[in-house]
Amino acid sequence: DIHKFRVEVKCLRSFLRLLNMDMCTSQFKLPKKFKALYDIAGEIRQAQLETDTLKKRELPFPTYQQHLQNIISDKRKEWKKRYSKTIIKGFEDEFTSALPAKLQYDTLTGFFGTCLKEINSILMVEPDNDQIHSYRKRIKDMLYLAKIAADYWAGGYKTLSKFPLKQLDHL
Repeated sequence: DIHKFRVEVKCLRSFLRLLNMDMCTSQFKLPKKFKALYDIAGEIRQAQLETDTLKKRELPFPTYQQHLQNIISDKRKEWKKRYSKTIIKGFEDEFTSALPAKLQYDTLTGFFGTCLKEINSILMVEPDNDQIHSYRKRIKDMLYLAKIAADYWAGGYKTLSKFPLKQLDHL
């Protein structure tokens, strides 16, 4: 499922940003070939969402609907052409070998604090589109990392109790 793939990659990217902050580096990134697959999936997903919107609203735009179907078909072909298990396996091997042995709880809370500071600075003025995008990205980072911590790192998740996670989910 394309949506699930994209959400999982977004969780992974949030985790990579956490690691980069913790290690004061930018070494943790999605490889170009992996990112290309993610981008292809994004184009397919966007065309699917637009198609669904047209159907739900019963908007008769057959030429545009055909255009969206062509995008979906072309991008699926491109995915099949570019996809290889070695892309995923290579990234997994490289990533797991570079992981730190342990993350400290304050790494997670520090990341959340940094995100909240960035959000607050954006909200001090009338935000432009780029700032709104950055704001949403930081909120999603926090939500994705909270989910990861809840699922895999109970001690880390407990340290997040001072953050307004439920309120973030409504923004």
